[in-house]
Formats: sequence, C-alpha cells, structure tokens
Amino acid sequence: MTNGEKVVKFHGTKVANVTILYAIKSRSKPDKEISGEFDAAKNPEICETLNIQIVSDYVTITFYKKESSNSIIRRELIPTHTIQRIWVEDLLLPGPNRRQEDNINAGQVTEELQKEERELEQISVDPEQILEEQERTHIRSSQG
Repeated sequence: MTNGEKVVKFHGTKVANVTILYAIKSRSKPDKEISGEFDAAKNPEICETLNIQIVSDYVTITFYKKESSNSIIRRELIPTHTIQRIWVEDLLLPGPNRRQEDNINAGQVTEELQKEERELEQISVDPEQILEEQERTHIRSSQG
C-alpha cells in the first residue's frame, strides 16, 4: 500500500472511480426503500486495490491488502436487483466529464450476462458428431 492511495478497478481494469447507487429495504418499514451509495474513492477502507465486478446476481466489491499475492481483506456483495446505477469514471477521459459517457445500467448488464449464460447452456454437441467430424477431417487430410 503506497501513500494511502488505493487502486480502483472495474472488472480488473484500472479506472478513476466507481460509484454504485442501490436500494436498501428499511427495517422499520419493510415496504419503504432507502438509497445507499458506494463510492470507491471515498471509501475509508485501507487497502491497496479495490476491484468491483458484476458476477451473476451480485456486484462483488473485493478489498485487497496486496492484490499480487491475492491477499483479500474482505468482500462485499450487493444483489444486482437492488442496483439502480453504476457510474464508472474512466482514467482516459478528462476531469469532471469522466462520468458522462460511462453511465452503466446494472440491470442491462445483468440481463446481458444472463442472456449469454442461457445461450451457452443451449450450446451442446453430441460426442458422436465430434468423432464423425474428426474422422472426416482425418480422411480428407490422408487423401490430399
């Protein structure tokens, strides 16, 4: 950990900051939601690296003591269904305009990830087809 400055990453890519706006159910009034905010730059946790990832049904926030040795201080999980907005501030964009083009709707990201998972689950190959294709390829190569 150098000079108290932490590295902020979004899916492993270094960024200027990540801010997450999410809803929390009130304990005293379960039908009421309160807005919560996680701001990586303002988070008081002392750590070398902070990595935010959207994984399946959760936004995972991992606090690393030393990322190179995978030394994890702790993890926080925020259910994606509670996420209202995720802002990623890119290092390549200048100053206060960083947030403008990098506004990510977590619901859309989650839908895309789930769609990709469903598509991958639908892809199945019969082992017999693989063997037949390998035999045809072998026959063609031995003939030529």
